[in-house]
Amino acid sequence: MQEKSTASSRIKLDIVALTLLVTAEICFYRIGTLNLYFIMTGFGIVVGLFIAGIRYIHRSVNIRRFPVWLIVIYGMFVINGFFRLQIGTFTWDTIFYRFIENLAMYYLFRDIVRENSKKIVGPFLIAGLFSFGYLLMTEGTSFLAGYSRIGNLMSGNVNTVGYNFGLVSMFTMWWYCQEKKWYKLVLFLLFSIVMLLTGSKKVVIILLLDFVLLFMHDRGHAGRWLKFGLAFVALVYLVFNVPVFYEIIGHRIETMISTMLYGNNTALYSYSTDVRNRMIEEGFKLFLKKPIFGGGWAYFYANTTTSYTYSHNNYIELLCSFGLVGTLIYYNKHIATLLFSLKSLIKSHFNDRRFYFPFILILATVLLDFAAISFSAVCVWYIPLICSCVMVEDIKYNIPSENMRK
Repeated sequence: MQEKSTASSRIKLDIVALTLLVTAEICFYRIGTLNLYFIMTGFGIVVGLFIAGIRYIHRSVNIRRFPVWLIVIYGMFVINGFFRLQIGTFTWDTIFYRFIENLAMYYLFRDIVRENSKKIVGPFLIAGLFSFGYLLMTEGTSFLAGYSRIGNLMSGNVNTVGYNFGLVSMFTMWWYCQEKKWYKLVLFLLFSIVMLLTGSKKVVIILLLDFVLLFMHDRGHAGRWLKFGLAFVALVYLVFNVPVFYEIIGHRIETMISTMLYGNNTALYSYSTDVRNRMIEEGFKLFLKKPIFGGGWAYFYANTTTSYTYSHNNYIELLCSFGLVGTLIYYNKHIATLLFSLKSLIKSHFNDRRFYFPFILILATVLLDFAAISFSAVCVWYIPLICSCVMVEDIKYNIPSENMRK
């Protein structure tokens, strides 16, 4: 009885710590609120590492590959930052803090998932609702007025805020898929509207993956194709026909597609898309000059002809900085988790629902890395990988039961 009570208290502490970590990452990583950010994340780090230490002392946890991979990639960052820095200053303290935070987050996820994987939804729901309230407090006028992108007063830029709410939407959709209640759908729609109002084009990819997750969970239902089609049509109509959403995101998608097809010879020209295309071309040429180990930390920044400090593409940035070797080391866990999940799904004829969510999470990371720098970003960008790895580990190292597949 005492052991159960202790375990229950530990899990509650894990949930509180993870909630503080996620909330701080979404809301407070900016000048003016950094002290609050470090207080909240610091508490989460202490709890995560304390839980890991207690479990190691009692030998109730074994070393997994993820912490080793984390040490290797951050070691690679540090070596390149100190000895192969091409321009600017290497902020080793920030990199070290993010390493510790990611490590703590891994152990928090792992402890919660071992108890009950469904409990990982709670921290994201609480963080999402708090972040929505914080958004209304800081940008309520802009939010209610419409026609302007929201999220300027939260962590990062508006594109990062869109991703953050998109991540919350994925956990909410998974929660809804497990038991379809109307209030869960309402929360999903709330987070979806907020993420669209940030104007980030990446959120469209996230929403489509949300629909795919729902489609997968509806396997065996005759109307799932109709449901998926209606959701897609509703999204297209909302983005391109409702004036508020069209001004904020629909027009940006149109100009992006037009510029990708016709370059700068179009009336619907997007400078952002044009310069990103040029950065990809430029970055690939830089990679070809030093293809094995890359040119070192900030190699792209030191040699680009654009005014940007990074390439806005994780693959290009990794190839430029660390070459093919470093890129393969970094994406080792992504590829392994994605292939294991996909192989397991194919083997079960897509009936093993335990792999649906980790598969969608890791797929989201792989796709979104084409339009963002995640390897050196705040830890919220590592969450899909951490969560999917922990869930897959839990399946691999535990004997599955038939009831778990239902």
